[in-house]
Amino acid sequence: MRAGLTGLIRLRYCAHLALPLLLVLSLTACDSASLSGDFGWARVDDRGIEDPERSLLIATEFRLQRENLYFYDYETIWWTYQIKGSYYNKDEFLAALYENNNTPAPVLYDLRRLQLARNDCCDMIRQKYADLRTGRYLLKIAYKSAVFDQVEFRVVPPEGPRGLIEAEDPDENRLEFDDDNLDEIELYSGI
Repeated sequence: MRAGLTGLIRLRYCAHLALPLLLVLSLTACDSASLSGDFGWARVDDRGIEDPERSLLIATEFRLQRENLYFYDYETIWWTYQIKGSYYNKDEFLAALYENNNTPAPVLYDLRRLQLARNDCCDMIRQKYADLRTGRYLLKIAYKSAVFDQVEFRVVPPEGPRGLIEAEDPDENRLEFDDDNLDEIELYSGI
């Protein structure tokens, strides 16, 4: 009887140790389905600025936006991603930029491991792309190689989206503009 009681006490002791361990493991095991966030965008016209001054330029104000994103091909595109989610390993985030122009499937343009920075409210990613060719792009954010968010944007020539559409197909999707002095980027992207 005494041996059975001792075994029961040991089992309860192990159960008390295992429960907190399971709780900690469940809280730290985050999958990409529980993550989300907000994209922020800024543009910098750094034409005429030479290195090392160019490397010191950092965008500090970002506009949260997901749709109708247009940028000029001469601008440096800064973007942030504010992560909303439970616990996660900060070293497991990736960003993949795909060029989505006249191909059956998007073509990988850039892949990078991301460093997270702490903001007042949450962790965030801050990156930039410069010297992108005109066209459509798809930016995907992944955690442990599983994509959990993405956004599309376009890079347009200096004459704006009208020049890009005319270059792609002059007869299809023609835009009508009444004012030649209209900044088409600001009109369509809201930035």
